[in-house]
Amino acid sequence: MTYRYTAAVVVFLFPLWGTIRLPAYTLVNLLPFTALGWLGLGAIVAVVLRAQRPTDFETLGRAFMPAEEAKQQ
Repeated sequence: MTYRYTAAVVVFLFPLWGTIRLPAYTLVNLLPFTALGWLGLGAIVAVVLRAQRPTDFETLGRAFMPAEEAKQQ
C-alpha cells in the first residue's frame, strides 16, 4: 500500500521539480525569437521596398501571385 503512495508522490512532485529547477540555457530556447526577428526584418524590407521602388514591389507581387494577374486581364 505504501508503494502506491510513494509512486503517486513521485509522479506529482516531478512537474513541481521541473518548475523549481530551471532548465539549462540552450540555443533552442532562442528559436521563436529568431523566427520573429526574421519576420520583422522581412516586414521592414517590404515596407521600404514598397516606399522606394513601388514598381519592383508590384513585380515581386506578380511573381508570387500569377493567378491575380490572370484575373486582371
